Amino acid sequence: MALAASLAAAVLSAAGRSYEYISLNNDDARCLDGSFYGILVCQGAGSNGSGTWTLDFQGGGWCYSKQECAARAATALGSSATYPSVAARKGCRGAGGETTVDFLYCDGASFSGNALEPLQYNASFKMYYRGSRNMDVGLDFLLAHYGLANADTVVVTGRSAGGLATFLHTDHIASRLPAATRVVGNPTCGFFIDHGNDGYKPPSVTYPSRMQAVFEMQNASSSLSPECQKDLGWQCIMAPHAVKYIKTPMFISQSRFDQWQLNNELFLPCLEGQSYGPPYKPSVCNATEDASITNWGKYLMGQLNYTQLPSSWGGWVDACIIHGVSTGSIDGKTNAQAFDAWLTGNGTTYWSVFKCNGSEIAGPCNTAPDCAPFP
Repeated sequence: MALAASLAAAVLSAAGRSYEYISLNNDDARCLDGSFYGILVCQGAGSNGSGTWTLDFQGGGWCYSKQECAARAATALGSSATYPSVAARKGCRGAGGETTVDFLYCDGASFSGNALEPLQYNASFKMYYRGSRNMDVGLDFLLAHYGLANADTVVVTGRSAGGLATFLHTDHIASRLPAATRVVGNPTCGFFIDHGNDGYKPPSVTYPSRMQAVFEMQNASSSLSPECQKDLGWQCIMAPHAVKYIKTPMFISQSRFDQWQLNNELFLPCLEGQSYGPPYKPSVCNATEDASITNWGKYLMGQLNYTQLPSSWGGWVDACIIHGVSTGSIDGKTNAQAFDAWLTGNGTTYWSVFKCNGSEIAGPCNTAPDCAPFP
């Protein structure tokens, strides 16, 4: 894709380095509202782009219908209007030699939207499904202007919907880099399972059916694995199916009792409206709901089936109710420490799975203060 020559940059000082908001000003790269897409770049000490890079996909859920996407277009998850102020509030992450890039999220489809023509939503508003193009134009810019092709190691990561994007697009990113570049994925709370609502909502109200709508509405077929789609079609937008076709080594950071999934896939009445962080409301789940929570851990571990994943993969699987990773430790290591051990061990198998009462499917367990208490 051609890269427009004009760039807009807001440069900010953070920890002795500069943080840039870069508007790509490219007709292919647009948010839902049609505003130009942009990225945040915190350049490492290596002037030629060598060293370690982290490419971080922002999260923020999905829009499941044209109406939801139109509403989202008026927010920071559908427009780049507030991106410069986002840069002003964020400090650079990582060590001084590391380059970090935030791929800001404004397509509502985990960077999978790929519709060539905008949708004429009403007489005065066109909507753009361009998440995949946003990612590619961002990569074009980094390769042309920041030396991404010189990177030694590239860690692709993301949280929530950004974690799903990590599963869906890391192979594509690896395909755009030199063969000598080491590329790994680290999806965090992005393993959203393929499961119904166990009767807590009508049978038609399910996360899989909603993701099928996203896939079809945003033309995601042109941005996801052809090999997967040959076998499974639209289901390839879901992590448990996509994971079977991923070639790039992954380190999966996940709780088997993901709080968002309990709220928004299982639709548990006792957790709806619960905060995603402390202070939590006291638990009001009844015995039936408690049993549903316990079963969710079994469902997730069954679909993750980590012992059958490639030997170069690893992961850190918590057992508490949280959307993200807790501050707890498994086998004496926090999630960050376990990831570092896996990465520096050159991708040898490294799985840390919290056992409740000696079982990898039991729980939840209250493993850290930032977990929602159970029961």
